[in-house]
Amino acid sequence: SRNLAAFARRAAEDDAVLYDVAKTLISPLNADMGGGFLLAFSDKAPLFNRACLLALKALGVEKDYTSTHLNSVFALQGLENNAKADLPCGIEAVKTGVGIVLRKQEQISVAKPQPKKFGLDGFDGGRYEVIVSVEPIDCPNLWGEVLRADLDILAGAEFRFRQDGDEIRRFGGGTKILKKFFNEEKVPAKEREYIPLIAKGSEVLIVCGVEIAGQVKVTESTKNTVYIYLKKIS
Repeated sequence: SRNLAAFARRAAEDDAVLYDVAKTLISPLNADMGGGFLLAFSDKAPLFNRACLLALKALGVEKDYTSTHLNSVFALQGLENNAKADLPCGIEAVKTGVGIVLRKQEQISVAKPQPKKFGLDGFDGGRYEVIVSVEPIDCPNLWGEVLRADLDILAGAEFRFRQDGDEIRRFGGGTKILKKFFNEEKVPAKEREYIPLIAKGSEVLIVCGVEIAGQVKVTESTKNTVYIYLKKIS
């Protein structure tokens, strides 16, 4: 047990030394640069990860991180500039030319308009605009997928945002709660509130930019096809 205690003491001393060296990788950023901290590049994961933990603690993240979060920040070093990783408590890591920046994500509050009857004039959803066309068009700033649907089945639907109780009938059969659908489709949680839907009651027919429900798919009996585009505004 004496040997074990001595080993634990040496391990703690080693850890303290590593943290002292890790501090040299961290530089605070001025508010006019968006605040947060800059982590200098390092191929030594034990040092870089400790620097990341120190920066997270300074930003108020004490417990919610995992090794996966740390690995994702370390991996940013090998990606292109402006590549990002989402971390707990609204923190993001961004690759820059001089290091990895850790900072609180900008909380952009975008007003969400009221529901509107579905039509070919589309829908201005605040953060996203839905463009509806009866033929393919070239759409700049497209977010997600171009979707095709049966126009006649969409009659009487409305543009709106997600609500409690929303469900969608999947292509392969079976109905899903919209939250589970978003999880399966890996739609970022921070975007879900702003992605426009086309729905009838609690039945979601189209998640714009993501997927259509089975009942509006184009078939041999479809007389009128419509194309749904999602354009990012802000």
